[in-house]
Amino acid sequence: MLISQRLAFIIFDKDTKDTGLHKQDYLGMTDEVELAQLLRAGSNETKLEIKLKYKSIGQTRTHLSYVYVRARLITSREPKVTLRFKISGKKLANVDWFDKSDPYLEFRRVTSENKRDPYVLARTAIIENNLNPNWDEWIEIDVRDLDEWKNPLTEINAKSEQKAVDSEERNEKAKLGYDSWKVVARKKRILIECYDWGRLG
Repeated sequence: MLISQRLAFIIFDKDTKDTGLHKQDYLGMTDEVELAQLLRAGSNETKLEIKLKYKSIGQTRTHLSYVYVRARLITSREPKVTLRFKISGKKLANVDWFDKSDPYLEFRRVTSENKRDPYVLARTAIIENNLNPNWDEWIEIDVRDLDEWKNPLTEINAKSEQKAVDSEERNEKAKLGYDSWKVVARKKRILIECYDWGRLG
């Protein structure tokens, strides 16, 4: 039995190195959603509407956008094992016209059908104007997220027509390269993709 719990997601614009949210610009908050609704969707995503507020040329503007969320139930008997690592790149492709690429990495799961899962497990910071980036940050991935989605609540929502939307369908991005790692303990693979931030939208 699930306890009724409502959630909302708040979006901030991070412009400083300060980690405190009080130093960042508040953009908006999504509509509230029941936790049970997210769990029933299983591996499908739930689309939440959000009205973003931002300043442009001294005026406050609003923009209707969406946040895509998916969640799964993890039992207390399932131990958490985290992959924790740092990564760097060398001699990346330069796809910018007037300066160098602004690379960042996205990490995704490779499915049992050897296909690319559209959902991002982790994403690095953006390093501007650098073809030999060194991401001096710890990247953490929960290995449980590499397994197939077997949510016991999915059957409740078997008639759901929600579809997973690949982030590539929402934004055109210039891919600088890719690779994959094998996680021996889980017999799974992690797909690593490198993009240029300057080509987002």
